[in-house]
Amino acid sequence: MKYITSLAVIVLMTATLATGRYNPKYGQNPTKEDLVNFMKEAAGFVNIYGKKTALKEFSDPNGLFTRGELYIFAYDFKCIVLAHGANPKWVGNDFKQLKDPNGILIIQEMSAIARNSGKGWMKYKWFHPETKKITPKLSYVHKIDNDWWIGSGIYNPENE
Repeated sequence: MKYITSLAVIVLMTATLATGRYNPKYGQNPTKEDLVNFMKEAAGFVNIYGKKTALKEFSDPNGLFTRGELYIFAYDFKCIVLAHGANPKWVGNDFKQLKDPNGILIIQEMSAIARNSGKGWMKYKWFHPETKKITPKLSYVHKIDNDWWIGSGIYNPENE
């Protein structure tokens, strides 16, 4: 089964390279489908290369998993940042009390979604790294194992 999963990720990444979707500029307005595919690639990367290599790659602003406004963030279930494609300096910080402007405990809620459902969606407001404005965001989270999870998001999801 691991071989089939690894092969599927390699095929997906090869197809992505061939279509130009692996470009750091993923596009100005990635869709929910783009986001899910991006997350599948990231989870597959963890499966193939392991946690240590994946976390390093996820935190590289010029790496494979930073594409325009899309980037991967990773946390443990205590809400400690393990990787962050938009701000690698956050690695090691405890974001348990991080709230959006509406008072949503962002990382606690994402952790609960990953822990309880394995994967899922969450809406909140967040700082857009390109526009430098607080913007509605829709994130998708994916549990890797009982210790940690990954996520990514798209901005202005009301356009979906």
